[in-house]
Amino acid sequence: MDSHNKIIQQVANDVFSPMGFFQKGKSRTWLYDCGYCFVQVEFQPSAYSRGSFCNVGIAFLFDYFGGLNETLAFDLGRKRILLGKTDFIEYTGNDEIFETQVFQLANNALKYAKRLMRFQSLKYGNHCMSRLIFSKWLKELRGKWNGPIYDYYMPQ
Repeated sequence: MDSHNKIIQQVANDVFSPMGFFQKGKSRTWLYDCGYCFVQVEFQPSAYSRGSFCNVGIAFLFDYFGGLNETLAFDLGRKRILLGKTDFIEYTGNDEIFETQVFQLANNALKYAKRLMRFQSLKYGNHCMSRLIFSKWLKELRGKWNGPIYDYYMPQ
């Protein structure tokens, strides 16, 4: 395994495991089980250089019949996590600097994931989805609706 992947896995494990997240196999994805959905934190590789993007969101488990590898998607609240003004941290060969950057990125991701973890409460999830449906209805009346309902969710 490459040095940068080892760093990502170690830091992510240190940050997310104490909060109840578990790693999806040997991937760069950590999951928090809310019962009817997962909060996902994904350290997305780049096709062009070594390093990582970080995405956080919710994957609902409704109407899925396959295994986890076939079902997980960012259904709601998907957000690309930033470190400063950049969304990609590049590994340039300096393990110490990269580890610090991954740690900061993971902590930023955890802050957002904690807001999504409130979906563990069905009451909270119902409240949020009801607001979305009402918002969709209002925007449709004004002719301003232009996408799926999940596109308009941002946790408070």
